[in-house]
This record gives sequence, C-alpha cells and structure tokens, in this order.
Amino acid sequence: MISIFTPTYNRAELLPKLKKSLDQQTCTDFEWIIVDDGSSDSTMELLDSWEKESHPYNLIVDKQKNQGKHIAFNHGVKLTSSKWFICVDSDDLLTKEAVKIMTEDIEKVSDANVGIVYPRIQKEFNVEKQWSKIDGRDIDIVDLKELYGIPESAILMRTKIIKDLPFPKFKNEKFLPESWLYQKLANLGKFHVRNTPFYTSEYQLAGLTANVWKLWYNNPVGVLDVLTKKYAQFEEYHFKNKIIAKAKVLINIDALCMATNRSILEVVPSKMWGVFLMIPAIFFSKQRFSKFKKL
Repeated sequence: MISIFTPTYNRAELLPKLKKSLDQQTCTDFEWIIVDDGSSDSTMELLDSWEKESHPYNLIVDKQKNQGKHIAFNHGVKLTSSKWFICVDSDDLLTKEAVKIMTEDIEKVSDANVGIVYPRIQKEFNVEKQWSKIDGRDIDIVDLKELYGIPESAILMRTKIIKDLPFPKFKNEKFLPESWLYQKLANLGKFHVRNTPFYTSEYQLAGLTANVWKLWYNNPVGVLDVLTKKYAQFEEYHFKNKIIAKAKVLINIDALCMATNRSILEVVPSKMWGVFLMIPAIFFSKQRFSKFKKL
C-alpha cells in the first residue's frame, strides 16, 4: 500500500479537485493522509464532511497549529501505516493510473533504492528530453536539478527511511526547503528514475513556489542551514559543475545575508569566494528581497 500525503493550508477551494483525482484511481490500494496546518478558511469543515463519507481508500484527517509544511510532513509520516510515502500538494492532481503505476514499480525496484522519482507535468517547464536521458537510471536526488536541469519531480520514498529523518523546527520560522530532506536521502542511497508522468502541478499565486523569496526572507535561519549543507555536497561534482553549483549557492547565501542583516563572513562556507561574489549578490538581494524589507 502507498500513503499519499497532502499538507494543506487555506485550500478549501482546491482540495475537491485533488480528491476527485484520487476517487478516480484505477488502483485503490492506498491511504490518503491530510494534515491541515491551522487553516482559517473552511478547510476543516470540508474535511469533516469527507470523513463521514465512504471511500474506496482509507482517508486519514488530522490537524496541527500553523507551523509550516515541513512540520505537517513530520505529522503525516507519523500517521502512515504503509511502506511507501509520496507528498501530493493540495494544488496538484494525479492521473487515473498514478497509484497503479507506483504499485507496479514498487515490485520491480531494487531494495537498495531509497525511492523512485517521476516527472511532474508542468506548463512552466519543458524537461521531457532531460527525463528521457536518465530514464531507468539510479541517481542522487539532489542531482536532478543541479546536473540534469529538472527543478521539480514526484518523489516516492520508503517510509521506514523518512521516519528517521524528521524535519527540524527552527525558532520563530514556519518554512524549511524540502531539499533539507533530499540532502539527507542523498547520503543514504539512490532513487530509481521512471520517466512515467502521472503528477500534474498547478501552482497557485499564494503557493510556496510562487512566494519562495518571501519565504526565504522570513525564514532565513533554516534556509541558510540548507544552503550551507548544499555547498558541501557539491564537492563531489566534476570541476566545472562543482564551480558553477558552488558559485550559485554562495551568491544565494550572500544575497540572503545582505537582505536579513547577517554577517556574510559568519555564515558563508568559503570566506574568500563569499566576498568575491558579493557584487552579483547585491543585485540578486535587491531583486528578490528589497520589497519584503520592513520599513
């Protein structure tokens, strides 16, 4: 069985679309776990009504005070009773064959793999060629974006592994990039690539992806922790890829430090290159974060 996990916050108008896509699954060997992150709209009333209905799958609904998606993720992992776990956001959809595809792939994947990774169907990105190049291979999950130019994917993970990797909570912060988890998983094993798209992303203007710079600005401690760890992981890349990847991370660190009045030299993992890249970082800091600065 597979656990489909959905964290949600003020998405009462979108959840029915996701539910419809799950109700139409040709394979019903799954559970749907929904964790509401302290919504102030009618989300809980909607979920309460669904709990009274019968479904071809097991529906599990719970609620937490507003702490962020990453803490809701921890909550969802604790609630699962299956061996496999995938996060499907409230603004996304699955095709009718999604669970069937994952169920069949689980039977074929190596025990050494920590999970399986699939394409997301997105209007914003055309990465079909990139997926075709790595189809059937075993890869480090962090390499999808850095080496293969694939910014988003659908990630099916072994539950027993992620149960031991709960997201940390940073004081006064409600956001932590999901890459925190992927960095940990990259140290434990590889993901098998299946170029079989079944996950459709429909980003919203109020969603996490559309507001990523605001989230970085308001939650700098966790973001900087992720960025500094990412820098260290690039050490294993070939020279050209390593230089480019590390430079991008250092510029991001510099830019966020500038925006949040932090000492670059106290945060950046390479002081010399951190100082050298301050000029481009000034541009990115103003472009991304200036509108969020408190007057």
